[in-house]
Amino acid sequence: MTAATSALTSGLLSAAGRDSDFSTPLSVSLSPSKSSLPAPGASSREARTLWMLCSSWKAETTTLRLGSSPERLYFSLVRKEMLLLTQTPSLSWSSLDLLQYVEGVEAEQLKCELHRYSTEGGYVRWPVLGAREYNHWFICILRHSRGRFTVAGTLRHPSDQPPPGQPDYHNWSVIADKEVLTTTVAMVIKTQTPSVKARLKSQQKLHCQFDVDHKGAKVTVEWHRHRPGERTKLFSYNRRTGQTEGSGVGLRALAAGDASYTLASTTMISEGTYICSVSVNPLFAKVDIYLQIEESPHVSLNVGTTLLLQEGKDLMVKCEANGYYPRDVEIIWYEEDPGTPHPKPLNHSVLFSHKVNRDMTFLLSGVFYLQAALRDSGKKFTCSVSHQSLKVPITKSFTLIVEGECQYSTRS
Repeated sequence: MTAATSALTSGLLSAAGRDSDFSTPLSVSLSPSKSSLPAPGASSREARTLWMLCSSWKAETTTLRLGSSPERLYFSLVRKEMLLLTQTPSLSWSSLDLLQYVEGVEAEQLKCELHRYSTEGGYVRWPVLGAREYNHWFICILRHSRGRFTVAGTLRHPSDQPPPGQPDYHNWSVIADKEVLTTTVAMVIKTQTPSVKARLKSQQKLHCQFDVDHKGAKVTVEWHRHRPGERTKLFSYNRRTGQTEGSGVGLRALAAGDASYTLASTTMISEGTYICSVSVNPLFAKVDIYLQIEESPHVSLNVGTTLLLQEGKDLMVKCEANGYYPRDVEIIWYEEDPGTPHPKPLNHSVLFSHKVNRDMTFLLSGVFYLQAALRDSGKKFTCSVSHQSLKVPITKSFTLIVEGECQYSTRS
């Protein structure tokens, strides 16, 4: 792959909020149209968050829409311009490589965003060879549309302008017409498990890896779990002090950039949003991982596969779904006449209220009252239970046999 192709591919990878992206040395040519460019001084009215939608990151020329409020800016990434950029000897390139994380991924499977990144007025000279005194920062995020990964990265644009002495989001610098912004990737973070479904009492590994563009970076790595009204710190490591709190992350793996967190045995309180964050002053990046507990229902009937009743007798038939999570479940009773392959729902079945088990799973019963009549003998009744943990519903059936009084007396 040529450097130009590499730059083009990287340039289309973008990010959301304080999430990040993996990139090769990223040369992005931004050419806004005059009609949509904000007037001089309009940058102070820009929203703090910008977003970019990628159309096709493999095209010769790719148009991105970079939105801001109240303006909307339109940019183009042009391969010819980036060829010139990649041949400029004065640029200080990053050692980080994004392409390895998106190899084999089709353009339509990528969701891309781009945001300005504020250091909230803080200033630290970025310690890489050839770096200028000051930098403008952007934060990127790349998501796989089917949840295979989330990749995020912080982009550094060198500048000769000193910091304004106040949070930079009060005075974003204007991107002029035909201006070329050349950026390199300073820090990256990725997860291959942005969404996890786990059974109770199972071991789960939440993937998180990171990299910084220079050796010996004084990184701080933390894991938190968010639940409604609750934030819990699970792990933290500070390379500068060598201090570690909590467990679940291997320190040897951490030294190599693997910050994956292991849950030894999941419980109901394991459910929530897990946040893996990495900070190197003045930068902060994170990825979110949502872990959901799922337990499949156990389904049972209070009758056997054949139910023998005397004509005129009645019985409450119960279908019970037990031990499932989350709460939403569907129980439907069907009846099927002999020789008719099309079952129809019973209209007179009812559901009892949900019950909560000690392990916080749920129980629900669907019942109907069966009054034995000779015309119903041979009918098949089926209980169907659907739940999000099941690929297909669980079914339990029985066949009704009704005997007349004479038959019943003879048997007696």
